[in-house]
Amino acid sequence: MLKKISLSFVFALFVNFNYSQNPLGKAPNKPDEKGMSVNDYTLHIGVSGKPILVVLEADWCVLCKKLKPLLDEIAIERKDKVELLHINTVDNPMINDYFEVDGLPIMLLYKTGKMVFTHQGLMSKTELLANIDACLR
Repeated sequence: MLKKISLSFVFALFVNFNYSQNPLGKAPNKPDEKGMSVNDYTLHIGVSGKPILVVLEADWCVLCKKLKPLLDEIAIERKDKVELLHINTVDNPMINDYFEVDGLPIMLLYKTGKMVFTHQGLMSKTELLANIDACLR
């Protein structure tokens, strides 16, 4: 009986620890998979001192190619206020699976580790800047 309680207690601690490290509660990455791990992603999002605009994209994506010049301009204009993180979903299949990507590009805006905005598809520079500026307030 004591062993069962101990194992249950250890399992509960393990599950709670993993959930806190992986807030969506999805399975952790296998170490032999290529690309950025989900743990690396959540750690990066959590430790950044400024808001982060994450862009999930792919080289083959026509809309991603159209969005890139706008994102480059925003990265220059807001470099002191927002960090831009491009993630190629082909090179980072774990991130692709984690977000269950079904269309690109996807923009995710994080502030203090919490997602405050998400958008799939194209968006004008004006609209995107308005969303970023609203997050900065």
